[in-house]
Amino acid sequence: MTELDTIKTAVRDVMQEEMKAFYIDREEHYQHHQFIKGLKTGIEGCQSLVGRITLITIIGGVATVLVLGVVAWIRKQVGL
Repeated sequence: MTELDTIKTAVRDVMQEEMKAFYIDREEHYQHHQFIKGLKTGIEGCQSLVGRITLITIIGGVATVLVLGVVAWIRKQVGL
């Protein structure tokens, strides 16, 4: 074994020892991903809901202004 191989082995051993504190079980890691996926789905649903409500509000506002304009024009024509 060369000096370089000895250094590689020593570094690998130290890194493995240091990384043990960050080890997460596979099943637990999978559950974390499922939780994050659920959060993303909920956020996307909320964004689409907010978008729909905003669009409906804008369309409703434009329709209201048009109806009020037509009613005002009719009143002016009739003389009320």
